[in-house]
Amino acid sequence: MPAIDELLDVNGVAKDELTLIVATIGPGGYTGLRVGVSVAKTLAYALGIGAVGVNRLFADAAGWLNGRRSVCAVHRAGRKDLAVAVYGGTTQNPEELLAARLIPIDGLASLLPAAALVSGEIEDEQLVQLRAEGHEAWGGIGGQRRPLLVAKLGLRTVADGATTEPQALLPVYLRSPVQEPGSEA
Repeated sequence: MPAIDELLDVNGVAKDELTLIVATIGPGGYTGLRVGVSVAKTLAYALGIGAVGVNRLFADAAGWLNGRRSVCAVHRAGRKDLAVAVYGGTTQNPEELLAARLIPIDGLASLLPAAALVSGEIEDEQLVQLRAEGHEAWGGIGGQRRPLLVAKLGLRTVADGATTEPQALLPVYLRSPVQEPGSEA
């Protein structure tokens, strides 16, 4: 909350001037998603405004979509896995070619369509391998989501008719939670 207050303050925006909350909804880690989505919903309820979610992998891919090639968005998912999704088309008219899923880190290259652009949390060794196999691959800065792009994607989602009811804002998980069975004492 202090970071949100600071962001609004730096930009000279009061909370009562907000008209919509846009949040990335995952896939991602349980705690981060729960907290982030809860904060977004709470702000929306408290301010009496709508909220809409943007898929994290789509946000990673959207800036690269230009209709010329497939774009694979990647982020580390722990346990030696990657979360990946493949998109085609353009940012304005995207097509999901491969739905978000978890794969082993070493399984990325075999999943990709020919000459795909790969962007996201990719290790240097994988970047070299992907490029050697004919893919364009970007990690680091090239693979980071941009808040302005996420905001634009959220506004487009609303323009396309998505609900802005805060209770509809739900996190996207690709893995079941790890829980120890309770003891019956």
